[in-house]
Formats: sequence, structure tokens, C-alpha cells
Amino acid sequence: MCFIVGPHRKIYYQESRNGLYSGPLFITAHTIANLPYDIITCLIGSWIIFEYDLFQRLELVILTVLMLMVNFVFPFRRTGLSAATDWALMFLVIWTCYTMAKQQTFASMLSLKNKFFAIAFLSAGHALQITLGSSTVRSVKALPDWQYYLTYITQTRYAGAFLSEQIFENQNSYLKSSETLLPCESRGFGLGCRYLNGTHYLKDRYYFQGGSGTRDDLQLYFNFGLCFAFPVVAFLFTLIVYALPLPTLVKQKFRD
Repeated sequence: MCFIVGPHRKIYYQESRNGLYSGPLFITAHTIANLPYDIITCLIGSWIIFEYDLFQRLELVILTVLMLMVNFVFPFRRTGLSAATDWALMFLVIWTCYTMAKQQTFASMLSLKNKFFAIAFLSAGHALQITLGSSTVRSVKALPDWQYYLTYITQTRYAGAFLSEQIFENQNSYLKSSETLLPCESRGFGLGCRYLNGTHYLKDRYYFQGGSGTRDDLQLYFNFGLCFAFPVVAFLFTLIVYALPLPTLVKQKFRD
């Protein structure tokens, strides 16, 4: 994304100095023009996650090699989802995260000239948000109170909670690690068995209604709705940033 924004940003600076259009119009036009490509990208990505076992049955050599490479880095498991509405909801959440990251890139690239520095800066920011709020790297129940309340301002908190509840709520089979040595049975919870079922996993990762305290992180459609609030706010913030006059230091940085 940083490599795409760079050339357009240079043209924007040149044409905005000539008074052809303003910064908010540039952001709006760029967002609308790329919307079909963003939707296609997220549709493909969500379909790969949703229908992963379908790819395991493909006999095409190229796809097999690619999926083996992905499986080595990210050991995906079957989602257990089958309804088209589940795929649609998953796609929409992934699309909101993609749009949020895109607007953050727009805002940061306004003052960051070096693309590689921008990639490092944005990657570190996204990694921090995923680590803090998604509850996949670390359970939110294990966070100190100040870090727990800090997750409220991260989109990953709501997207992670929604996707975890969507995938694991009705998962009745045992969840195990990749190095299970003994069968996962209720009579003998063998080495490598991590969770009894999906509900056990969710209770370990999130506060839930009926548990200790008054916190309830697993509110499926509430979390789904808040996922849309973040890219909208980020889009409005980007419009404001591009509407403000550039500081002299930034102008000198991008001046030819």
C-alpha cells in the first residue's frame, strides 16, 4: 500500500499547489476508485480462510505448493463454518480491518517520505494493536486493568472477539496443539490437548456474561458494528489531516 500511495501522493502535491483540487477530494476519490479492488481482495482472503479444506483437495501443483507454504507459516485449521451468511460476516470484518489499515497508511504517508520507514512504522503499529487487543497473542483476561481498558480504542479488540466467537462458539471438538501425543478425550486429557471445546477456549481468552465480574467481551453483533466505526473515524480523521495546511518542514521534504 505504501508503494501505491507514494506516486499518487507526489502527483497530489504537484497538482494541489496549482489549485486543481484539495486534499479531502484526493482522499475521497482515491478511496472510491480503489473500493472494487479492496472488496475483491478481501473476498478472496476471506474465502481462503473460510474454505481452507477445499484448497487441500485441489490437485493443481501451483496452488498446492502455495498452500503448503502458507500452511507452514500459518497452520490453519478448519473453521467449522458453512453458511453463506457466516462468510459474508467474516468478509465484512476483514474488509473493515483492511480499510482501517489503508486509512492509517494515507494519514501517515502525508509526512513520511521514505516508503520503507513508513512500512516499518505502520507494521509496528499494527503488530502492537494485534498483540494488545486481538486476544490471539495474549488473552485479554491476562492483561493488567490499564492495558485492558486501552484495548477499547483498538479495532483488533472487536474484530478479534467477533471472529473468535463466530468460529469457536459452536466448536464442540477438542482443540489441540500440533504436537499431540495422546488422544484428546475427556477421560484422559493427553499431552498436547489444550482446550475441551470452543467454549473452553473463549472462556480462557475473554470475559463472558455469567462469569466473574461484570465484563462481557463476547457480544457478537455489538463487536461487529463497532468494527465499522473505526474505518469511518479513520477516514474522517484523514480528511481533516489533508485539509489542514502543510507545515513548512513537510513542504520542504517533498519539494522537488
